[in-house]
Amino acid sequence: MSRVTVESLALAIADAANFIYKLMDDCPDNLWVEKAGKWPIWQHVAHCCNTANFFLPGQPLPLPQGLTEAVANFEVVGTEPLARSAMREFFKAAQAKLDGYLATLNDDDLPKETAHLKPMGLDWSIIKTLNMLSGHYLYHLGNADAALRSQGHPGIF
Repeated sequence: MSRVTVESLALAIADAANFIYKLMDDCPDNLWVEKAGKWPIWQHVAHCCNTANFFLPGQPLPLPQGLTEAVANFEVVGTEPLARSAMREFFKAAQAKLDGYLATLNDDDLPKETAHLKPMGLDWSIIKTLNMLSGHYLYHLGNADAALRSQGHPGIF
């Protein structure tokens, strides 16, 4: 079975994820807590780290100590930033979950529905779900990137 498209999607998601890692590394401390839109930059990153629990089937990853579902899901504005080291480990776990899921797929699977999202009213195929995951990372990166540039710092993207 072919995996050409799966591998292409995996590379696109990995590129987007690498920008999130770069943001974790390069965002100055004083801007880490500044808002980009309604949410602090660190919360945009925490939200990205938690996306595996939404986009991917299977057991949800446990949240790191200090991060609540309400903060991770943008239900409330976070007030205490999660340590970057904890966020990095959480994102590594999310990427490992993604890698495990991608390893089970071949190109013939991509048009199939993403069954775990259907109860939420999302009739997405697997390919759309994977594209949305990559786009989701880039959307939040864009918020942070704009905040950095508005303060005279180099952007991440």
